[in-house]
Amino acid sequence: MKLTDYTMYDTSPFGDNMEIDTRQKQYASSKFKALASVETGEIVEGARVVFTKSIDRSHFIKLFCDNLKTLTNVKQASVFHVYFYMLSNLKINKGTVVFNIDECSEFSGVKGINTIYKALAILCELKFIARSKKTYVYYLNPNICFKGSRLSIV
Repeated sequence: MKLTDYTMYDTSPFGDNMEIDTRQKQYASSKFKALASVETGEIVEGARVVFTKSIDRSHFIKLFCDNLKTLTNVKQASVFHVYFYMLSNLKINKGTVVFNIDECSEFSGVKGINTIYKALAILCELKFIARSKKTYVYYLNPNICFKGSRLSIV
């Protein structure tokens, strides 16, 4: 099909049938607030402010745009496929990925082991990932993507 075969929309068609699985999370202030009697002005007790927030249960990562332009120079699709495998295995508040070459091949469709290692080398060169001393663990650059709060690793 050609691009012109696809419908053009005035508004996004993706929001109409969107189903978001949410859960409630309670947050409490770290400081106690004094409560005073309206009649006497006397401090009667202390309390924390508690509020409830809806949280999306879907798995997601934060992708920071500042360094993405470097990927536009990459010509090998395998680099993207391997990187997406790594992103899919990123754990919350961790900057590391346990890399399993067989799982990567199955996930990405990249069959050659040498092609996967070449993709890893390119990702290292671009500083999207870095090798750890464990051959099966890689660090993902938190300036490019992260799952959770980057403050947790500072």
